[in-house]
Amino acid sequence: MLTLLKPSINEWADDNKIVVLYPQTKKSLFMPLNPQGCWDWWGYSSADYANQKGAQIKAVKQMLTAISASNKDGNTANMDEAENKLHSEANND
Repeated sequence: MLTLLKPSINEWADDNKIVVLYPQTKKSLFMPLNPQGCWDWWGYSSADYANQKGAQIKAVKQMLTAISASNKDGNTANMDEAENKLHSEANND
């Protein structure tokens, strides 16, 4: 099948009532060095990068918690609150 005829992951998720989370990170030319803005798969952020204590893993957990809470009560303010908290924590690191 041609790629053009395949549905995108977003379309597939929408059709199946599934949320797709696209976490992002910032590019950095200083420590921690991450010039391409890659997800931490080699430990540039800390030794805890691959476990539940890692900053990015904690961020994804908070996003999922916010999505779950907003889905239960229909209040998307939880998402905004979680996003603001993540930006605040990132700026303090």
